[in-house]
Amino acid sequence: LADAILWVPWTFQGTASATTESELLAFSPEIITKVLSKRTHLMQMLSDYRQAFHEKLSMLDNADLSDIGACIPHFDVVMGMQIQSRVLLGVPALRTLKQRYAFRGLFGDSLDRLEDEITHGTRVLTLDTTGNVVRIGRAVALRVRRPDGRVLMQLGSAKTGFSDKEPRLPTVTLRHQEPEEGLSDLLSGDLAIMAAALTFGQSSCVMTTATSRTYANIAVQNVYINMVYSVAISADVQLPGKVDVGSAVEYL
Repeated sequence: LADAILWVPWTFQGTASATTESELLAFSPEIITKVLSKRTHLMQMLSDYRQAFHEKLSMLDNADLSDIGACIPHFDVVMGMQIQSRVLLGVPALRTLKQRYAFRGLFGDSLDRLEDEITHGTRVLTLDTTGNVVRIGRAVALRVRRPDGRVLMQLGSAKTGFSDKEPRLPTVTLRHQEPEEGLSDLLSGDLAIMAAALTFGQSSCVMTTATSRTYANIAVQNVYINMVYSVAISADVQLPGKVDVGSAVEYL
């Protein structure tokens, strides 16, 4: 209830009352500050989380503010932290996996690849409220809509005549870039041919969750924070020259 008060000055949005017997936990900010002052790395990580939370909160409309639940998803805040803090945050989660598998000599290659991702900041590893390990990534996608309502989709390669991937919006996975840089990469790649004909509208943040195929053997859950930009494309856009069928369906 009203967890935002942990990170920013907060005005309660309403009045809460218990309908059944409940317990209330209170803690002293002074005591917490005193304890954290002896753990500088943890203090820095929490300070970084607070700043990221504040930045995300400042982007919300007043109508989106709420005392109930998290008005900003935890995973979204984590991806807004500095890379040093994200690496530090991943240490306990990686230790959990190593305790489960490494001491039995299992899945060493998977654990090494995962540790490399965390160290270089391309992914973030954390624990959810039930103790499961979650691997967080970010991506930027374009929802390009034609005047007739059709939406541009990206198709997987079809080496055997059939694609084994579901069609999806044109997407780029973020490594160290910010979403704006990822958008620029999208528009300067295969979509450059139509970039001048695009008109940008609203953007939204969409979170998707699925079991990781890469790390299914160590039971890692994938969470992607997707920044989706909605754009319209001019009805009279023309693709120059002749392109093969594979390229044509990727474009329109």
